[in-house]
Amino acid sequence: MHAVIMRALHSGTAIGRAPRGLDELRATLEREHARLPEAHWDLLKVSDGVTAYGGYFRILGAEELMDWNAVDAWKFAWPPGLESYFCFAETAWGDQYAYRRADMDGPGELPVYFLESIMLAPEKLTETFVAFLENDSFEIHIVRTTISWSRRARSSVIWTARATSSPCHRR
Repeated sequence: MHAVIMRALHSGTAIGRAPRGLDELRATLEREHARLPEAHWDLLKVSDGVTAYGGYFRILGAEELMDWNAVDAWKFAWPPGLESYFCFAETAWGDQYAYRRADMDGPGELPVYFLESIMLAPEKLTETFVAFLENDSFEIHIVRTTISWSRRARSSVIWTARATSSPCHRR
């Protein structure tokens, strides 16, 4: 398994679970003519998903992947096109990390896309799953996203406080 994940699991900065559901996931992906990168399978063989940063970031386990990516689970409530992404990780804010389904049926590496939680518009983050795990910019990306959301939340609280103190909201 990849050194970044192993260090995180061994140091206690990430929490894993016993592997399970691999055969069912593999069968489901084969029926859909889809695949995961070998490095992603390697992770799932060591740990059925990973939770890090105190629960802020999570890579989904084998049993969760198919349920989370079912169109009727949550994607139906978002703009069309989201079903063309296979989400495999998320933040506590609802940001998604995904593979593009069109890439999952052919050979080669799978780029990782970031879908920010408000619009879920895809942005290519890295060229491979390994680069996603290794890239120093990943941690910077998590921190940047957290700061961005913190600012939005603070602005929202200030806006809400102003809006509710206006004469229109007084009784």
